[in-house]
Amino acid sequence: AALTSAPREPAPAAAVAKTALIFVKNDPPVLSGPLARESPSGTVRVTFNVNPDGSTSDFKIASSSNRRLNNPVLAAVSKWRYQPIDAVQTTEVEMVFSAE
Repeated sequence: AALTSAPREPAPAAAVAKTALIFVKNDPPVLSGPLARESPSGTVRVTFNVNPDGSTSDFKIASSSNRRLNNPVLAAVSKWRYQPIDAVQTTEVEMVFSAE
């Protein structure tokens, strides 16, 4: 006798954890007049927390090859927003500026 199995019902969907960091707003750094005219180059790595409401906090420069870019990078990241998540997450972003 052949055994036939009934099609399996999909497992009930558990509540999906909101852990993915998805941008809502991530405007680039704005360089002030003199700094913009100079077209600086460099790389700035910044670490920060993404809070459950999607806001950002606790910004720290992890590394920088051009200190003059640090403040514009920190100002930009402070305004970034993500979709809400379940718990605070720390992340790191690298911004590369090229003099072109």
